[in-house]
Amino acid sequence: MSNYTANNEESSLRIFMPSKREWYLVPFFLLWLFLLVVFGFSIITVFSVFVYGILKTIVIDLQDISSASTFAILAICLLPYLMIWLLLGYIGIRNVLWQLTGKEFIEVNQKTMVVTRQLLRWQSRRQYQVKDISDLRSNFPKHFSVGWFRSFYSELRGNYGKIAFEYQEKTYRIGQYIKRRDVEKVLELIQNQLLLDK
Repeated sequence: MSNYTANNEESSLRIFMPSKREWYLVPFFLLWLFLLVVFGFSIITVFSVFVYGILKTIVIDLQDISSASTFAILAICLLPYLMIWLLLGYIGIRNVLWQLTGKEFIEVNQKTMVVTRQLLRWQSRRQYQVKDISDLRSNFPKHFSVGWFRSFYSELRGNYGKIAFEYQEKTYRIGQYIKRRDVEKVLELIQNQLLLDK
């Protein structure tokens, strides 16, 4: 069964794709977030005690350092860790919400192709001029290859999907949750609409 719906009118094409609802991923990412919180605060506590010990060794009297300065030193030391921690948390939360509520819309008319990704009430909307779109193709990265890691990085940036195209000397990807067997059908629909519009 296809997981997309297409509405092809005279001058426009509209394709709707919900997320695949891979429910087995939801408990995985909930566990991810739980462990991230538990171990995250544990590491912060241990690291803070470690930095405090170093400061006590370097500065005999900690009263010479104001509490604000001590906090600033701790914050600077923890900054790289906190950035990674927040990134991992963002990945977990985004994946849980996307599995539950994610939607993607592709609309092609005479002048533009608009791709909208919706998560709850938030929308990410990108518009491409039809005349500048080229090399529309399927995009299937192989597992454990350079292409796979590149696609994973693209997913983090919100530029991931099973259909790729060139636009103003950059590669863009859409159709994140189209089933593999439906990719060629969706690709053909978009290509036919682009040919009509150009």
